[in-house]
Amino acid sequence: MKIPVYIVASGPLMRQMAGRAGDGVLMNTGSVSESIDFAVENVTKGAEEAGKDISEIDRTSVNLWSVAEDRKTAIDLGRPYVEWFMVNSPWLLDTAGFSSQSLKAKMEEMKANYLKYDFIHTTDWKKALMSSGFITDEMVSKLTVSGTPEDCIKKIKMFEEKGVTSVMVRHTMENEDEWVNFLRTIIDHVIPAFR
Repeated sequence: MKIPVYIVASGPLMRQMAGRAGDGVLMNTGSVSESIDFAVENVTKGAEEAGKDISEIDRTSVNLWSVAEDRKTAIDLGRPYVEWFMVNSPWLLDTAGFSSQSLKAKMEEMKANYLKYDFIHTTDWKKALMSSGFITDEMVSKLTVSGTPEDCIKKIKMFEEKGVTSVMVRHTMENEDEWVNFLRTIIDHVIPAFR
């Protein structure tokens, strides 16, 4: 039995290595169109260097998701996710067109105080929501898969057009009811669009 090996890759060299050696790649790209293009190009380059066809490699986009029937609710709940990108993948904000000096200063502050701003792994989701109020709706929309089910379906279709072959849903909430609502919305309204 052959167990597929997937490689998690955020940067171009890891994505090329995944294309050369992996059966699949988990690409941390955010949901910025240009970032997805760049990721798929690098996986393709690695595959070609190894004499492999890109169709042999599963290209999974790993995204932070916030889905609700109401767009405002989804966007508001997605704000803390953008802070994760600000600390861990600041280049992605540049790619998305968010590069003001005040934002860069905030990013430096966040890096210097990582544990204070690690809202993906927080035990206090309300605090994360309050702290992330400076994150704009546009930032959430460009960097995450957030919005109504229809918004999320459009985004996944864009991923597919760009060469992504699967998506991974990543979500963080402290409230079990919110988790259940999120999962129910994905199961009932998003997944059927791809079956």
